[in-house]
Amino acid sequence: MFAHIQDYSADFEEFWNAFPRTDAHSHFPVTRRDIRSNKSAAKVEFLRAVKDSEVSPSSLIEAVKQDVAWRKSKSTATDNKLKYIKNPSS
Repeated sequence: MFAHIQDYSADFEEFWNAFPRTDAHSHFPVTRRDIRSNKSAAKVEFLRAVKDSEVSPSSLIEAVKQDVAWRKSKSTATDNKLKYIKNPSS
């Protein structure tokens, strides 16, 4: 009856875990502790993106991983680019 409905729970968990908990990395201390907040709102937005567009869960997950890696690599000695990453619910 519901064979066409796909459960994206595992995909969402991987997406959620791709976001860092804080902006701390390398020599940078924690300045944001709330990057991964409001998990339920993040799941709603994730499901909306997957179901209402042609974006696959794996594409979203890879995009987050690449964004985090890019921000870390582009951080300078005095500017932590990771502190500008958006919350997964936005």
